[in-house]
Amino acid sequence: MFHKFPLILKIGIVCCSTLFALSCAIWIYCFEQARPSFLLAALLEFILTWSLIFGAFVFFQTFKYFRLPQRYYRQLPFEKTAFFRRIGVLQFRKILINSFFRYLNPRVYVRKRSRDEFFRLIEETKQAETSHLLSGLVTFIFQILYLFNDHFLSFCLLSFFNLVFNLYPLLLQRCNRFQFLAKLDKFS
Repeated sequence: MFHKFPLILKIGIVCCSTLFALSCAIWIYCFEQARPSFLLAALLEFILTWSLIFGAFVFFQTFKYFRLPQRYYRQLPFEKTAFFRRIGVLQFRKILINSFFRYLNPRVYVRKRSRDEFFRLIEETKQAETSHLLSGLVTFIFQILYLFNDHFLSFCLLSFFNLVFNLYPLLLQRCNRFQFLAKLDKFS
């Protein structure tokens, strides 16, 4: 059955499987360390988080048009600019665009102001948001496993990395999409 898949799908499956196995191996190593040093634990949790993010990235390169149900992407009543400002998403955006992280996904930046460009950007935000949601949920499973097994340092470090590298980017993509939708209305 596997031999009938297109090459890109085969590569995606192999990469995702390899990254997940690497993530599990890192987690097992962290789990077996009775008292790892803070720096070692931070490094391992950082690598774990990024391997899961990269796994979600590979998933979306393989299944480019995978989306959650449309109702997930709708704006909730409390998701106004003031909400995003209050929880620090707008400040996170400023930090992100003034750091090397801005080069990780250049597709989410406005190239020209046109109706087609805003449609493209809206789809990019959906893909990026869903990617961060998937990697954040998998990371959350690892967090729960750490918590239930009394690995509090690893739990705290992984929680921090999940917040910074998954939750805030997810919220930023939502914020950006709602702004793009408002700008799109001006073209109507």
